[in-house]
Amino acid sequence: MEGYVHVAPEGTASATDLASWLELALAFVETLPPKSKPAKVAKKRM
Repeated sequence: MEGYVHVAPEGTASATDLASWLELALAFVETLPPKSKPAKVAKKRM
């Protein structure tokens, strides 16, 4: 999949390894613009 990183089990074998990947992911996500929420559609009453 485009835009995803797949890490082999060996890459998250220890808490330190996992923390390193999470730090990278969070640093990347912080660079993204906020998502806009779609407008809610009113439900029809019966």
